[in-house]
Amino acid sequence: MPGDLGAARELLPAYEQLGLEVVLAVPPLIRGRVPTDLEGVAEYYEALGDTTRLPLMPYDTQRWPAKMFDRLARIPSIVGVKDPCEDDLPMFRAIQRLGRRFVWIGNKRHDPGVVHLRYQMGMEGFTSGMANCLPERELRMHEAAVASDWNEVIRLQSLNAELERAGDSSDDAAKVKASMDAVGLHGGRVRPPRRDVPRTTRARLRRAIDALVATLDESGVTER
Repeated sequence: MPGDLGAARELLPAYEQLGLEVVLAVPPLIRGRVPTDLEGVAEYYEALGDTTRLPLMPYDTQRWPAKMFDRLARIPSIVGVKDPCEDDLPMFRAIQRLGRRFVWIGNKRHDPGVVHLRYQMGMEGFTSGMANCLPERELRMHEAAVASDWNEVIRLQSLNAELERAGDSSDDAAKVKASMDAVGLHGGRVRPPRRDVPRTTRARLRRAIDALVATLDESGVTER
């Protein structure tokens, strides 16, 4: 969902007809910067909630302070929050205060492997570009975290770290598309101004994926 209120209101009825269950809603920007007064951002989400019956999940692309989550908690249509965890503290402070008011979706960061710590602090799921090419391992890691099997989470993160490192110098979207190409899916090219990953990075991603695919799980079945 874009951060433009007019465009969002036009799209929401179409999303309802498509049968979507929740809308990921990017906050609005003012000339490409974070608004000084975040109350306007909260009012934007209130306006979206008045437009649709679909539940909303705001995407914190603005590094909101913890008090912003308190404000969002007063909007009934918001059921969860997606946070990239570029600064962990505000979201986790909010979790301590708001508890199960939201479904808390964060970022995993295989390198360094911190997802077990974030689940222990209240995160309930994570975003994943890798799920586009190797979904089984990402799902297994989530299941282990939900079961509080921290040793398994740490093991899986250590295995996945090289794939994350392999594309660190590239745009996330470009890395995901190249990884999809590497497993026989169609990632394709990115749209400008983003740039596709260079050939050397593509080769490193391919080697990292091959190493992961060759890793046998506990039952002896190769993941694909």
